[in-house]
Amino acid sequence: GRTITPSRKRINQWYSTKRIMVEWGIGGVKNNFKYLSYKQGLCVGLCPVACYLPVFAFLFNCRTCMRRGNQLSEMFDLLPPELEEYVYTEGARPLEGAVVGAGFGVSYEW
Repeated sequence: GRTITPSRKRINQWYSTKRIMVEWGIGGVKNNFKYLSYKQGLCVGLCPVACYLPVFAFLFNCRTCMRRGNQLSEMFDLLPPELEEYVYTEGARPLEGAVVGAGFGVSYEW
């Protein structure tokens, strides 16, 4: 195998923490919306599979706002916004930025 330079090792460690955050966030969504784990129900062509994750993640983030936090927000000592602030961002389109990567939700690019 190849030896890893110290700078590459630091980069890998940094990315590892980001990957773990995303995995925890997606895990939180899947744990709260078991339908996403039901493989027989997620058939392309039979249901709008691509729509489910952003919508469920939006609802998960709303729940996080109402509960004033979750595992990720606690880990990074962040307080999520009030629900009204999260949902009614001035100038935002409906569901725009629905999945928040600010430490209390799931990172997702629309």
